[in-house]
Amino acid sequence: IFSAIKRGGDDEISKKYNLKGKTVFLWLSHDRKKKGLSIILNAWKIFNKENSVLLVVGAKRDLQIPNVIFVGQVESFNVHKYYKCAHIYLFPTLWKEGFGLSLSQAICSGCFSVAAKNGGVEDFFTKSDGILIEEPNLTENWINAMEIARIQIQKGWKNESLGKQILTFD
Repeated sequence: IFSAIKRGGDDEISKKYNLKGKTVFLWLSHDRKKKGLSIILNAWKIFNKENSVLLVVGAKRDLQIPNVIFVGQVESFNVHKYYKCAHIYLFPTLWKEGFGLSLSQAICSGCFSVAAKNGGVEDFFTKSDGILIEEPNLTENWINAMEIARIQIQKGWKNESLGKQILTFD
């Protein structure tokens, strides 16, 4: 299902959250401290660009941050809709991840990915997938990477290996 996704968004999600014409960043995970959402939210407060939005899927927080949408939990069979809407996927894991399933799903969905170089992530993440952050505990590294990612998307970046990866949903 993930390798077959075409870029361009999911109309249902795009309409629901008014995403048309915006650069969509996505954080999708279980809401646990080690998953790094706090560092992304801190970076977003500084980064926050016009016509950009951060979708946070898997966490429901009572925070008001400009251009951040807290979606809460979604059924696993619906996560592909969010990957389809996203241009840039953020994977800020703060622990030695064994295998980043959501990151691999984002890559297979054609998202430009920004990931922490922790654990097994570097075993399947390639340079053409996006940016691998060497020091992921520093907020400024995420701000810089988000800006580079935004510019790449504006320039028309596409994952040239989409559908050819060894990673598939199956």
